[in-house]
Amino acid sequence: MAANELDQLILAARTAAPNDRIELRDPIAAYGPDAVAALAPMLADPTLRSFAIRTMQENLRDLVSRIQRTAQSVAESANDLQVSAEEVNASTDE
Repeated sequence: MAANELDQLILAARTAAPNDRIELRDPIAAYGPDAVAALAPMLADPTLRSFAIRTMQENLRDLVSRIQRTAQSVAESANDLQVSAEEVNASTDE
């Protein structure tokens, strides 16, 4: 995703009617940390602050979700390794 596209989305959010602005939340949030940095100036604008916070929250929810999936995958791999290690130990004891 290009920074220019993010800039265009931010400009669209700044100029959109409040009811239309929310449609831009997820596309902007998809830019991750770059989106947070681009949204930061909106926090000073009372008319855009709520949108910026909601978009940052969506970005955080996505990040937490990815961390949870990764942690689950790591836990499953650790369990698989433990089972394999136990099997190796059992076979060498025979």
